[in-house]
Amino acid sequence: MLRSRSVASRCASTILLLTAACAAPASPPAVRAPVPPIKPAVAAPASAAPAPAEAAFTELTGSWQGVMNEGSASPVRSELQVARLSSGDYVGRLSVPEQGADLRVSSIAVNGDAVRFEIKQVGGVFEGAVNPAKTSVRGLWTQVGQEAPAPVVLRRSAGAAADAPAPKPVAARGIDRLPRTAAPFTMPFTVRVHGRPNVLRGHGASYLVYELELVNAGRRDATVLSLDVIARNRTLAHLTGTALEDALEQTGRDTLVNARVPGGVAAMVFLWLRFDKPADVPRSVTHRLSVSVDNFTEPVTSELAEAAIEEVRLAVDPPLRGGPWFAGNGPDNTSAHRRVFVPIGGNAWIGQRFAIDFMRFDQQGRAQIGDGTRNQDYPSYGQEVVSVADARVLSVLDGVAENVPGKGRAVPITLATAAGNQVSLDIGGGFTAFYAHLQPGSVRVKVGDRVKRGQVLGLVGNSGNSTGPHLHFHIARGASILASEGVPFVYREYRRITAPPGTPPTGAPTELVRGELPLLGDVVMFK
Repeated sequence: MLRSRSVASRCASTILLLTAACAAPASPPAVRAPVPPIKPAVAAPASAAPAPAEAAFTELTGSWQGVMNEGSASPVRSELQVARLSSGDYVGRLSVPEQGADLRVSSIAVNGDAVRFEIKQVGGVFEGAVNPAKTSVRGLWTQVGQEAPAPVVLRRSAGAAADAPAPKPVAARGIDRLPRTAAPFTMPFTVRVHGRPNVLRGHGASYLVYELELVNAGRRDATVLSLDVIARNRTLAHLTGTALEDALEQTGRDTLVNARVPGGVAAMVFLWLRFDKPADVPRSVTHRLSVSVDNFTEPVTSELAEAAIEEVRLAVDPPLRGGPWFAGNGPDNTSAHRRVFVPIGGNAWIGQRFAIDFMRFDQQGRAQIGDGTRNQDYPSYGQEVVSVADARVLSVLDGVAENVPGKGRAVPITLATAAGNQVSLDIGGGFTAFYAHLQPGSVRVKVGDRVKRGQVLGLVGNSGNSTGPHLHFHIARGASILASEGVPFVYREYRRITAPPGTPPTGAPTELVRGELPLLGDVVMFK
C-alpha cells in the first residue's frame, strides 16, 4: 500500500504487472498496492523512438534497456542492471520508471544462449535467448494473473559499466598510522535489532520475522561476508552469497551488490526464518557477523545483537467477503510492503511489514476486464469492506479524489493523502487495523463510532497512492498508519485455492485454513 516497488499495475501495461496499486513517491513514502498484469492500455502512439544501438553480447553483467510489447501502442520500458558476485552468481535490479517500480531480480541463470530470471515479489519470470548475432536477448515475461505471456527484448546499454568503480584510497589517520595488522582493529559495523522480532503463521509453518540495522561506522568500504542467526548454540540460518544479497538492502540506495557497504553508509538485513514446528521457534536469537575491510587481508568476526522473540497472538475476521481475492504484496521477505521504511518523527517505521493488497479476480482468474482504463474494469472496485472485529473507529478520511487507471494520481501524494480515503479501527490491546484506498464518498462510519464484526465500513476504491482498485489492509501497534510497527495477525477462517497459478477459480479445489494469514500470491475465498 504505502509506497511501492511492488506489484505492477494493470494500468500501465504489463511489465511488471507488478507495480500496482500502491506505488509511492520518493518522498514521503506512500502506500502500495497490487494489480496483477493487464493488457496494455490503448493510447495514441507517440512517434516511435528509434531502437537503441545494439552492442555485441559477451555476458549478462552490465546495464540493459528493456522493452515489453515493443511496437504496440503502449510499450513498457525498463532498465535491467546485472552484476556478478565473487562466487560467480548473478545479482540484479529492474526499474520500470513509468510504474515507479524498482525490483530485486533473483535466480538469474545463463545456460549457453538461454537466459532466465525471476522477480519473486511480483510472481514474475522471464525466459529468453540471446539472438544469433549475440546483440540482444529476446523472450517472454509471465506473471500471476496475466492473461498471456508478453514479449520482451533486452539490449545492452552502450558503454555500460558492469563493475563498481574501484574504491578511493583513504588517507591514513589515527589508528591507520599504526603498524598494519592482518585483520581490522575492530568490527566496523554497529548492529542493532529493529523493533521486536515476531512470529507469523502461514502455510502450516511459523516464520520468525525481523530486521537488523547495520551501520558502517568506519571510513573504509567493508563487505559483509556472512551472517549467522544463532539460538541455543544452534545455527538457524547461515546467509552468504546470493542468499545474503537477497536479504540485504543499503538504506536509501539502489545498489547491485548490497554486501559491500561504503564507510558511513547504513544497510538493513531483512530476516524471514521458517520453522515447520511451532516448538522450534526460539525464545531469543543472537548473530554472528563476518566482515572484510578494504586493505586488510583477514576478516573480522563478532557475535552481537541478542534479541528476545515475542509472539503477538491476534486473531481477526477477514476485511472482505466472497472472492476469489489475490493477496498482492502479501507477507513474504520479497514483498514490496516488507521493505518500506518510513522516517517520521526521528524514527524509521515499517507499518506495512505484514500488509496485503487485496485484488479480486473474476471467475476466469482475471484482475481486469476490458482495456483497464476505468476503475469499473476491475472486479475489486466497489466491493464492500467490513470490520475485522468489534472495535471503535479511530480515524476517518473521505473525499480524496479517485485516480483514473493509467492517468497518475488525482491528488498530490503526502503523508495525509498516501492512503487515500481510509478508516482505522482501535481493536484493543494497543493495536489498530488500517483500511486504505477506499472510494470517495463511500465511508459509512465516523470517528468514535462503535462497530461490530462484519459491519460495512466503505467500498474498495482507487484513491491515494494507488494505481488500480484494491484494498490495502494491515494491523500495527500504534495509531498512525505510517508511524507505527506492523504486527503479524491471523484470520480465524478462510479457504485457500490450491490449484496451480493461472487456473480459473471456478471449480478449483480449495482447502480450509484456520488461524493463519494468507501469504504473497495466495488466492483465497472469504465467507
